[in-house]
Amino acid sequence: MVTLKVETEFLRVNDVSEMLGLNRRTVYSIIARDELKATKLGGQWFIRSSDVTALMGGA
Repeated sequence: MVTLKVETEFLRVNDVSEMLGLNRRTVYSIIARDELKATKLGGQWFIRSSDVTALMGGA
């Protein structure tokens, strides 16, 4: 049997806006245009750090 350990870091809109140097509203617009995957949970949006990296042109 093989056991896989998967770790995913989640960021909030404020974190993403600071990382990218964008206004929070701009991040919400990017999410609304489906250019950035996000999940809303309990009134807050959560974005995987790998998706932010992909948005910036990374792998």
